[in-house]
Formats: sequence, C-alpha cells, structure tokens
Amino acid sequence: MHTLLLITLAVAPVTHHSARAEALFDQARGLLKENRAEEACPLFEQSQALEAGLGTLLNLADCYQRTGRNVRAYLRFNEAASWAERAGDALRLKTAEARAEALKPRLAWLTLTSAAPVPGLSVRVQEFQLELGAFPQVLPIDPGNQTLTAAAPGYQPWTQAMAFQPAEAKAVVVPALAEVVGQASLVPPLVAAPESTPAGQLSRPLPAPRRRGPVLLGTAGAVLLAAGGVGLGWSYSTYQRWAPRPAEMPAGQANAVRVLYPASWAAAGLGGALILTATGWGARQRPISVSPTPLPGGGAVAVTSSF
Repeated sequence: MHTLLLITLAVAPVTHHSARAEALFDQARGLLKENRAEEACPLFEQSQALEAGLGTLLNLADCYQRTGRNVRAYLRFNEAASWAERAGDALRLKTAEARAEALKPRLAWLTLTSAAPVPGLSVRVQEFQLELGAFPQVLPIDPGNQTLTAAAPGYQPWTQAMAFQPAEAKAVVVPALAEVVGQASLVPPLVAAPESTPAGQLSRPLPAPRRRGPVLLGTAGAVLLAAGGVGLGWSYSTYQRWAPRPAEMPAGQANAVRVLYPASWAAAGLGGALILTATGWGARQRPISVSPTPLPGGGAVAVTSSF
C-alpha cells in the first residue's frame, strides 16, 4: 500500500507536465498553420521547457527561422542534429543538418579575442552573452547593426557598434578594460580643484602618455589574428562546399586550401602571441577594431586604432 502511494506521488507531476507540454505543442503547431509564427514560438519554448523533445526542438528551430531569428534557428538545428545522432534517428539527423547548413550563408561570423583577459570578462552581443578568456571565440551573428559590450567586475565596460552583412566575417580584439578606482584604493595625488569647482570636489589627474610600441605590436597581432581567422573561414567553407564531391573540386582551390589552412593557423597563433606580448608590456591602449572581409581567393582587413 505504501509503495503504491509513493509511485502515485512520483508519477503524477510528470504526467501533468507531459499533458501540458503536449497541449502547448499542439497549440503552437496550429498557430504555425495559420502563419502566426510570432505567437507560436513562445509556446514551443514553454513546451520544450516542460518536457524536452527532439520533435519540439526541431519545430522551435523552424519557428525561429520563420520569424527571422536565424542565429537562434541555426543553434537549435545544430542542437537537434546532435540529439538525433545520439538517438540514432537518421532521418531527423539529416533534416537538422540540412536546415543548419542552409542557414550559414544568411549569417555573419564574429571572432572575439581579448587583449587583456581578466576574471569574469564577458561579452554581450544581440541576446547572447559569453565568457571571454585567453583564446579566441567564434560565434554566428544576425546581419544588421549590432552592439558589442564587454564588462568585468571592477572594470569599466567597453562598447562598440558594428554592422554585419550576410556571410561576412569580422574579428574584434576587446581592449584592456580600465579599472574602476575605489575611494579606498591607493591612487596618485589629485590636483587641487580650481576656485570654480564646488568645495570637496577635486579634478582628475591627467592620464599618463601611452607608449606607441605596445599599441603597434598589439595592432600587428590583431591583423595577423584577423587574417588567420579569415583564412580559416574561407578554407572551411570551401572544404564544406566540395565535401560531398571532392573529386570535382578545382585544382586551384584544392591547392589553396592545402596551403592556406595551416598558414592561417600559424598567423592566428602568432597574432595571439603578439597581443599577449603587447599586453604584458604594460600598454594602455585604446580599442583596436579589426574588420576582415573575405574575398574570392583571399580577403581584406581593416584595422582602426589611435596613437
């Protein structure tokens, strides 16, 4: 008798959640048939939160794509492909992979690197936030105007506005963030305020002049890192394009991939080393923005900084 009671208590919530998840799923499917995807997506999200299912995940990804949230759709289709592969579901695996691959040309790609990683450093772009350490991170971006914000506890945030085109690849080096100086911290003596300054307020000391060497070294590292990222992106996309029929790949492109792929890794590694060296040199540099654009057979890199 006691065992039966325990089983009933354990199963009842699950049954309730399953029924609710199924009802939300059916309601969302009905909205999709009526071309009301904006209303359907939240219902798919709730259904998936109550009871995760591969079918619900695929429908959620499809709903995101219908509403123009292609990055979310791409990530969900990739998640569904991994799930289907683990489950041995070949049909859904093929569907999810094909849908994710078809979205790639509609996305932009951003490579993020930190010139001076600090504990808790995170970057927010669109609706996503990621931790940024010593190694570059690549993430898909919806084309259009986007804002990057880097922040860490005890440091002033850094923000940069960027514009992305479909299939465009860009790289950004987040500069060393300025520390937030507390009142109890040891700071250089402050200069007395002029007579016009209200009593009790002091003017801020002039910043120390920046040295040009570390900035030039960091810029060179950023260029190499960006060039390596563009080369890796081109090599990967070219390989993926011809992967189903490698024998048909033009000889020129095949030779370019063989040479460019290892060279790009070397350039990215050297660039990262130069950036870390410049950071260790003690440079207080302003943001360095690197914007590579892939071109047929190569790429162009634009670097912006201040000296």
